[in-house]
Amino acid sequence: MNVVISSLLTILSSGVAAALATSTFNLRASERQLRRAKLEEVVTIMRRANHRLRRMADCLEIAERDPSKREAMFAQIKTLTEEKLPDENFRVSALIAIYFPSLRHYMNVAKKAESEVSAARLNGVSEAETKALALKVLEARDKVVSEAIELAPRINAPIWMVWR
Repeated sequence: MNVVISSLLTILSSGVAAALATSTFNLRASERQLRRAKLEEVVTIMRRANHRLRRMADCLEIAERDPSKREAMFAQIKTLTEEKLPDENFRVSALIAIYFPSLRHYMNVAKKAESEVSAARLNGVSEAETKALALKVLEARDKVVSEAIELAPRINAPIWMVWR
């Protein structure tokens, strides 16, 4: 009788252990997929915004070199500004705050640089100074992207590795 009971207990405990291991691996896999998707979204939005900022900086440079193209370049900058998705910064900030708090510092640096550009525009600084500030924003935003990409190996790590 003891052999039967111990065999049943062994079977039941191994079944419970297998179920726990399977559910843990599945949970980690789904969490990893979610984080990967959110990281891809952050990088995609930031790269799109950085590309737009680079184009704006190029327009400012062309307007600075050739005054005859000044109006056309400012019209193009206005068009590029209107391309921006209204919730782009809010979405990236929310994703970073929720899923990637280690990127908060870099995002705050980028936001501060963007605020400096806005303040400079209000104070009527020169185009050269505005361009320099825009490049500072671009550099800060590029740092956010590069740090986000640095997170990818940890997010894509094998399921059995713990990442919190």
